[in-house]
Amino acid sequence: VVTLTSGTGPGWQYQWKKGSSNIAGATASSYSTNKTENGSFSVVITMLTGCSSTSAATTITRMNLPAAIITVIGNLDICSTGQVTLQALNGSGYSYQWQKNSANISGATNQNYLATVLGNYKVIITGSNGCIKTSTVKKVTKSCKMGEAGEVNESEISIFPNPNSGAFEMVFKSFGEEKSGMLSIFDLSGRKVYQQQIEIYNGELSSKITLRDILRNGVFIVELLTSEGKHQKMMVVAK
Repeated sequence: VVTLTSGTGPGWQYQWKKGSSNIAGATASSYSTNKTENGSFSVVITMLTGCSSTSAATTITRMNLPAAIITVIGNLDICSTGQVTLQALNGSGYSYQWQKNSANISGATNQNYLATVLGNYKVIITGSNGCIKTSTVKKVTKSCKMGEAGEVNESEISIFPNPNSGAFEMVFKSFGEEKSGMLSIFDLSGRKVYQQQIEIYNGELSSKITLRDILRNGVFIVELLTSEGKHQKMMVVAK
């Protein structure tokens, strides 16, 4: 809504015009357009003396909002794939900012975004005319369960790269002074495919692990068991 306001004076009368036509009922000192109204607006002011004067025209142009639509390429339940591609609608001059749980994702400014963790995702699109629109939310979930380990939860474990070819670096930071932990890797059926004792120095772990001969393509749960409990991360192997 745009509100146009004229000057005021004792006994003044007003008639707002759109183009050369009077706007029915628009006889106050101000006029508010509706949400879709555009065009050239002016006001004719008639004073007590009978003299009248027409204001300069004000032109209102309504710019189109970008189409903020997300297409899901794959399944929003990433249990079996570990990832899903979210694709924003393409448009001339569009720019993008993806958000997870209403916070900007650093560097996520392309038309597509690959989501690998659960959360509520949306995209803010700015059109070439500067108009901005935010999409509705797409919720990425994980329904996986892994035998005795229970539901998969994101935690303090970080894995780089992810996806990987079976060789990766695992980083973990403890809130205590952990000395060691048990590293286990499960497939999505809950079968344990790898296990080893792993050393933790001063509560921190940064370990390069190569299991190309053991891990086939698929989605796995990496679990580190310490005195603080179970810490889990989903990992995708794609050779």
